[in-house]
Amino acid sequence: MYPLGNKKKWLLVISNELFLNLNSHFKGPQARIDQNKFFTGINKKISDNINLEGGYQLQYINQKGPQADKLNHIVLFNLYIPLPQLIED
Repeated sequence: MYPLGNKKKWLLVISNELFLNLNSHFKGPQARIDQNKFFTGINKKISDNINLEGGYQLQYINQKGPQADKLNHIVLFNLYIPLPQLIED
């Protein structure tokens, strides 16, 4: 996250998630890269606790067997609202 402007209400967001299978299973998942998700977008601070984020996500899915790997292009919107703290420190 990189703040845009002095008030820090807008943020440039770039993230990458790599999903791995660490173990192989007969007729199941094999040890390898499963997915990779790259996201870039803008985050807007609505209030002290609520953020709205929108942008583009590229999702790569490593298919098993002779099937071609998938590449998904996604327009993604997220609304971040924290859950109330149930256990006090």
